[in-house]
Amino acid sequence: DYDDESSADIMTAKDSHGEGVPTPHSLIIATPVGGAEIWSASVSCGYSEQVRMLQREMPELDTVVEFADDVVRARNRIVGIVLRDFPRATHVLWWDSDQWPENRGVVREMMNSGEDLIGAPYTNKRPPLRWVHQPLAGPVMLRKPDIAEVRAVGFGFTMTTRSCLERMASAFAHERYTDYPSPSVLTNLFGHVYDMPSGGQLANERMLMSEDFSFCTRWRGIGGRVAL
Repeated sequence: DYDDESSADIMTAKDSHGEGVPTPHSLIIATPVGGAEIWSASVSCGYSEQVRMLQREMPELDTVVEFADDVVRARNRIVGIVLRDFPRATHVLWWDSDQWPENRGVVREMMNSGEDLIGAPYTNKRPPLRWVHQPLAGPVMLRKPDIAEVRAVGFGFTMTTRSCLERMASAFAHERYTDYPSPSVLTNLFGHVYDMPSGGQLANERMLMSEDFSFCTRWRGIGGRVAL
């Protein structure tokens, strides 16, 4: 639940006649905060232009929900908004404003992948460059020729299904909290958790996961799969 919609910037995609376009799938774009590593206005302008073009190309795209807040609360609030206010939404594209795809067709590919949580690979912004996702230990596990199972993905350009969010909200109902000063009650799906670091050597070695890796850790903990 989230009752204070004044904190959210909600834009609804319409067709040329101003009516919502019914489709088998319904997509929400979720942009919780401005990217932490934006270097110039060209990055955020590129994101905005890509969103506008995607709205023209994909009638499934219903809404863009944006927040300006800390990322954990922002992501939790977006989940609450999607589950409460958008019952038609079948997919949520978590898209940070410092990212945009070279080929927007990847959005439809992710929707049609059949995966409940799938990310597109991307790197950090500052050298030395590295992939943001974390692979599983051992050999690469291919789900399909172009889809691998991984340990965790960043949520800079990642898609979740509604089913994923509903399963998580149910499994972690014991982590609900009141989002003061709003009376809304949210589920803490993105709160930071501890886990073994990838390649950790010591039995007691732990790391505090980022909010997106924490979501993936919870998801895998209830039997979910993370795809890339």
